Amino acid sequence: MEGYRDQVNYLMDLAAYFTKRIKETEGYELVLDSPEFLNICFWYVPKKLRNLSPEERKEKLGKVAPAIKGKMMERGSTMVAYQPRHGTPNFFRLIISNQAIKREDLDFLIKEIVDIGESL
Repeated sequence: MEGYRDQVNYLMDLAAYFTKRIKETEGYELVLDSPEFLNICFWYVPKKLRNLSPEERKEKLGKVAPAIKGKMMERGSTMVAYQPRHGTPNFFRLIISNQAIKREDLDFLIKEIVDIGESL
């Protein structure tokens, strides 16, 4: 059982790391201030949407996650699910469940989303 506990603790450490990086990186917003377990739900808000009215931003933000995911799949770089929640725009939903993931992989994901998001 100790080995399983170590695996879960490792994944929880990665989730905490990713959450911290999201909070520190311009353009990212968490859906929930404190993500639940290994699920991190977030938006990336491209610069061109940041100064819009709340209504206009919400409408346009809903198209960002699907567009970024599509580009990531075209590039073959990575894939993250997205979904809406209770009338909110589509957001990314990262579930950290693979022991092979490293912090560098999460850093790459953050950068990849920014790179694609700013090119939309």
